[in-house]
Amino acid sequence: MELFLFITGLLQKFTFTPPPGVSTDDLDLTPEVVFTMRTKSYQVCATPRN
Repeated sequence: MELFLFITGLLQKFTFTPPPGVSTDDLDLTPEVVFTMRTKSYQVCATPRN
């Protein structure tokens, strides 16, 4: 429950976009298959909302 509240708080206060020069089509959001499934790491820009 606390993780849900933390993430929704971030989504309310920030707009998340790919870094300059990277389009949303370039992002590969398929999970890595290891002992547990996880997303690949990538960079993101968080811009405060007004």
